[in-house]
Amino acid sequence: MKETKETLDCELKQPKKGLSRRDMLKQALATGVVGLMKVAQAAGGASNIQPGIGVNVQFADEEESDVDPAEFPAVGDVLIYMVGEKRGEPIIVADLPDAEGFVDHAAFWTNVMSPDGTKKQTPASTLILARLEPDFEIPRNMQGYVTEEGIVAYSAICTHFHCMVDRINEHGLISCACHGSVYDPKAAAEPVDGPAPYALSMLPIKSNEEGQLVVKGNFNVNPTL
Repeated sequence: MKETKETLDCELKQPKKGLSRRDMLKQALATGVVGLMKVAQAAGGASNIQPGIGVNVQFADEEESDVDPAEFPAVGDVLIYMVGEKRGEPIIVADLPDAEGFVDHAAFWTNVMSPDGTKKQTPASTLILARLEPDFEIPRNMQGYVTEEGIVAYSAICTHFHCMVDRINEHGLISCACHGSVYDPKAAAEPVDGPAPYALSMLPIKSNEEGQLVVKGNFNVNPTL
C-alpha cells in the first residue's frame, strides 16, 4: 500500500447527532484512512473527498469535551506507525529516511503503544514526525525534545480548528490543508502562515537500545482537542 500521494482530505460539516468529534476521530484512527472515509460517510459528511497528503477532518457546531489523560502519550510509550504496511509496528530510527524523505509522505503520522502493548489510537496520541538536518543547530526551546538522530515529534492536531495537519510540504514546513495553516518544525512548530494562533504541541522523544522511538516526557503544552 502506497501512502505517498494517497491519503484523504475531507470536511464534515454536520456530524451525526450523538457522535462527538473525538469519537469520530477515534473511530477513524482505529480503522485507518479507509475507515475515516466510512465514518465520515456514516455521519452524513465527506461529500467532497479528494486525494491529497494527510487526513483532514473538520467539524462544526459541536461543543468541546474533556480529554481522558490516559489518551495522551506517556513516558515509556513506543511510537508506532499509524498508516501503511507497517501500521501498528514500532518505528525504528534506522529505517527512517533523511530530512528530505519526510516531505510529502503520510507515513510519518504516528500513534503510541504503552509498554504492555496497549495501542493508543486517539487524536490526543496522534503525532507527526519531522527530521532535522545533521548540521542544524537546535534552538534552546527545542533542546531536550529532539532525538540524537534529529527526530522531533509534534501533536498532529492543528491549533486553528483542530484538523489533523496533513504533511511536511516541499519547503520542509508542516501544513494543514483545512485552512492553510503552516508550522515550522525547526522552530518548535511555530505558525508561519495561515490562521493558526499557536504552535503545535511538542513531545520529547528519544531512541532506546532497540532503536525504537520512545516518549521520555510530557507535551510542552497539551494539544487543544
